Order: sequence, then structure tokens, then C-alpha cells
Amino acid sequence: FKDWKRWYIQSLKAGMNFWGQKVNVSDELRELKMPVFLIHGQYDKIIPSIQMIDARASNNSIKIYLMRNCGHWPQYENPKKFSRVVMDFLG
Repeated sequence: FKDWKRWYIQSLKAGMNFWGQKVNVSDELRELKMPVFLIHGQYDKIIPSIQMIDARASNNSIKIYLMRNCGHWPQYENPKKFSRVVMDFLG
């Protein structure tokens, strides 16, 4: 737990500061040269869904599934729906 706690705090410091999120994920996603499938929570307060939508607008290899009534962890908040979406994507 001690190691996990330290890693978690370092991760928060790298991505956030007193005013909120420092890194805009859409900037990083635009640079990817491979197909990407994002399942994102509609009410994610940590990484706003608008960043995913912005990235998709500039990178055709990104596919997004926006899960309704979910926050940052849709795989925990609605695991059945999450699994169904993943299985549909994988065929």
C-alpha cells in the first residue's frame, strides 16, 4: 500500500495542480498513429469528455464510446455495459 500511495501521489502531481488538470489529454491523443478505442464516462470530472471529442475531431483513428451516467471509472460504475461495449468492439 505504501508504494501504491506514493505512486498515486506522484501521478496526481504530474497531471494536476491547485487549479486542476495540467495535461490536456486531447493533445497527446492527436499524436497517436494507431487506432484507439476510448470508453469514457459522460460525467468524468478528472478528464473532461470534451478532450476526447476534440482529439477525435483531429484524428480519424480514434473511436469514442461515451458511457452515460458514468464518471471516471465506467468499468467499475457499470461493468456489464463496459464489458458489452468492449466485446462489441473486439467482435
